[in-house]
Amino acid sequence: MFKAYFTDGGNPSDLVQLARIAESVGLDRQRAEAILASDEFTREVRQEEQLWLSRGVSSVPTVVFNGQYAVTGGQPVEAFVGAIRQIMSEAKGGTVS
Repeated sequence: MFKAYFTDGGNPSDLVQLARIAESVGLDRQRAEAILASDEFTREVRQEEQLWLSRGVSSVPTVVFNGQYAVTGGQPVEAFVGAIRQIMSEAKGGTVS
């Protein structure tokens, strides 16, 4: 989807294009089309959306570690290294170098 949107200038709202992308990554195109045309997963998607909104996720990109730690926005590598070290430190109950 990123390639289709950012590189190829595609439309992420185009259901035909989404079905084509699904097929290109090995998913069944007819099943993808059926899902896109229905509300089959609407409840689950909305629940996930509310979960992450309640956890403070409101921007893209947001990278979530261990389901509870988040780095938001376009950050330098050092921000991710720092976050990972902090998570490891908390998991071990001490400090990590």
